[in-house]
Amino acid sequence: AAQGSELRQREAGTIFGFYQAALDRILREVPVEEAPQGKVVLWHLYNMGYVVKTPSHTFGIDLKHRDAERLAPLLEFLCVTHNHQDHFSMPLIEAMVKAGKPVYSNFLEAGQRVATGDVLHPVEGIEIVTTVVDHNPTLVNFVVDYEIDCGEDTGHKVILHLGDSRNWEQLRKTKPVDILIPHLAVGLDMPRAVEKLSPQVVLISHIMELSHPRDKWRWSYPYGLDRCRDLRTALSLPANCVRLPVWGEKIIY
Repeated sequence: AAQGSELRQREAGTIFGFYQAALDRILREVPVEEAPQGKVVLWHLYNMGYVVKTPSHTFGIDLKHRDAERLAPLLEFLCVTHNHQDHFSMPLIEAMVKAGKPVYSNFLEAGQRVATGDVLHPVEGIEIVTTVVDHNPTLVNFVVDYEIDCGEDTGHKVILHLGDSRNWEQLRKTKPVDILIPHLAVGLDMPRAVEKLSPQVVLISHIMELSHPRDKWRWSYPYGLDRCRDLRTALSLPANCVRLPVWGEKIIY
């Protein structure tokens, strides 16, 4: 505890302090937040990680953080899009499996492996359809897209998380999409992807991944804002339809 306190003091006012504060906020807010009927509440943790709360359930997608295992008691299930270290936390996965909670991926020995066309029911009322797509021309059939119907008490709000999906032609939906979560710079043709999937809101993600070199794959918030503007301009979308969440931000939809 003393070492943790000393670390917090050293990181205060730095990007690492902001990184830790995002998790602290989620740990503080998720247990007491009540999702209104007909809505979902999302917290953006880091990179492409989201905690989602409905009126009945709480779950996570692509949760990565040095202390992510602290989220395990709050989550009922976890979805992992692919086998890259910036999209999952092994301590969290191990804690979930130990507690007997579902963990979905296409690579982990622990939990349940999924493939294209699987229909999952991790908890009562929530339905997930999975599609496996390419990350890039080399890593084919590498990323799981999760289409999550959040249940009747949300008005069947649908979240489609794309992970690091690159090929827009492989993307699919089985239901109208409310919230689309794509990678901002993996090479995905964003206008074509959005035209094909027709989401109500796009949450541009994969910002400031700290394990990547500063001059390669660590995209800044200004860069992300430019990509939001480009997408809105290309498709003549209203400003509130394309968002760039910051770490720790809460979104009620």
